[in-house]
Amino acid sequence: MTGTVSEQSNPSWWQNNASRVILSGFVVFLLLLSVKYTFKAFESRSAIQRWQPQLLDLDQGEDIARKYQYPNPPVMAVLLYPLAKMPPVAMALTWYYAKVAMAFLAVLWTWQMVEGSNKLPWWSLLLAIGLSLRPIIGDLQHGNVNLLILLLCVWSLKLWMGGRDVAAGIVMALAVSCKVTPALFIYYFLLKRSWWTMVGGAIGLALFLYPGFVPAAVLGWDANQTQLFSWFDEMVKPFVIEGKVTPEHNNQSVPGLLFRLLSHFPSFTTYVDGVYTPVEYHNFLNLDPVITKRIVQATMLLFAAMMVLWCRNSRSQAQTDAATRTAIVAEFGLVMLGMLIFSERTWKHHAVTLLVPWIALSARMAQIPTWNLERKFLVAVAVLGTILMSLTSTGLLPDRFAKLGQVYGGFTFAFLLISWGMFVIMTSPRQAKT
Repeated sequence: MTGTVSEQSNPSWWQNNASRVILSGFVVFLLLLSVKYTFKAFESRSAIQRWQPQLLDLDQGEDIARKYQYPNPPVMAVLLYPLAKMPPVAMALTWYYAKVAMAFLAVLWTWQMVEGSNKLPWWSLLLAIGLSLRPIIGDLQHGNVNLLILLLCVWSLKLWMGGRDVAAGIVMALAVSCKVTPALFIYYFLLKRSWWTMVGGAIGLALFLYPGFVPAAVLGWDANQTQLFSWFDEMVKPFVIEGKVTPEHNNQSVPGLLFRLLSHFPSFTTYVDGVYTPVEYHNFLNLDPVITKRIVQATMLLFAAMMVLWCRNSRSQAQTDAATRTAIVAEFGLVMLGMLIFSERTWKHHAVTLLVPWIALSARMAQIPTWNLERKFLVAVAVLGTILMSLTSTGLLPDRFAKLGQVYGGFTFAFLLISWGMFVIMTSPRQAKT
């Protein structure tokens, strides 16, 4: 007992600075990877470079959602527009370095939420970063917007944990207005009866989405409305209203997986003379697509019901109880997983949002003093989840094998397994009381 108190009152240099060293190493590593990305930028193979001419067409009054199937609502185009004015390579590199900063802040803020005033061992932070690293690198190299969405979600949740509910709602609304999937947090805040967060969300949606006063101030009122409704017709209506799903192998969402395995939808496609052409099928049933759609809807309802039953940890109690605080972050992680599981399309680099559940899992492992059943289970989740995702990696495995790993949902089953881990963590405070 005396030795433990002495170590806590006289911590070593490493104990005082381990988190800073690990986070600094994380940033330096990502900066070094920009060398590889620079070559890609010179070959104009970054996503943001592909969007550049589309964004510049805003000057000409083009309806970029209808003309190019630009994938995000108008406010996202407005945020990226200043970058589009730069030379292509400078734009791509500026975006890369900005996203390194976003990744750093997302890790730091999530870690602060889970750690609170109780220091966690350095290895848990290192483990969380290690588990999260692959999709973060993928999004950086791809040049997409997923790290921005992650940062906005984490920022909103950090504000909410600090009791700044209206601000949390406004920031979350910006995330929803940039990419629809964070809208699942609206349901979460309803479950939490966080009414002022809902008020902030309503304000934010009015500012950023509809009627969208902020993008309208840049694009003009009529142009913004045109862009918004065209985006809805091209990107939202086919999935939400018409039930259309992208079935190809690289879609790792539950809808994508079920449609290509349960109904006659292609896993691989190509274009022959500009015509969409199926190449391979891997379905082991041939269900009517309407039945498959109903199965997808049933899984969504089941997930929503499970959130009602399990997302019941107290935010106020989280201020003083470490297990409850970790359980709240696990609730956040579950919603992040839901965004991936039920999206119309989930590519591998969209999985940057796994950062939040991985941090919750690593923190909970560190809080458990013995190798009990819960800790062993969480270790198994980390190992098996990593293996499942690795089975889809064309960089680690033969190309054909890795793509078949995508066909059969390596990432999808990892998402479901990690969700199970979140449910276990979310029940920990209640089990401790009993």
